[in-house]
Amino acid sequence: MLKGEPATPGEALAAARDLLAAARHPVAVVSSWGSNEELDAFRRAFDSGLTVVAKHDHAPEPGEVVEDEVLIRADKNPNSARIRELFGNAAASIPAEADLVLVWGEGQAFSKIPPGAKIIFLGSYLAPENGHADVFLPISIQTERDGHYTNFQGTVSGFSSCFPSAPGVADAESLFAALAGSAP
Repeated sequence: MLKGEPATPGEALAAARDLLAAARHPVAVVSSWGSNEELDAFRRAFDSGLTVVAKHDHAPEPGEVVEDEVLIRADKNPNSARIRELFGNAAASIPAEADLVLVWGEGQAFSKIPPGAKIIFLGSYLAPENGHADVFLPISIQTERDGHYTNFQGTVSGFSSCFPSAPGVADAESLFAALAGSAP
């Protein structure tokens, strides 16, 4: 979508590339639900071209048991360890001078994005934010792709797709190179 209006994937991708090229202070809010492969693809595509803000997509609910001695651990995000490994010095919040914010994944309060900043939103679910973004690109969820996560102890575990993605839905891993203009 472009500002809430339907667009072809090619039109949305071209608009996102134009926004990235025009930005003077671009920021990326990176998802802690991204797989190792997606995080690596993001880093290859954007290297040092974007200020990175690490986002924890899910937080414990009030009253929820957050850790026990058997199974439950406090981190509800499967790849926080890999984000720390790749972007250890990631910003804690979106800098006020950001003129473009690439939001990857759910859970980012758009009210915390500086007024006037352009927004590219990569998301997987129907949400009001989709139409508020300058560009919205639908991306696959874990059950629609293969990949790996690095847990809080540093253990790498794989996962496999259960369902195919819907037409027009991209995998973030391939989308990052296309956004950066380095895709074949």
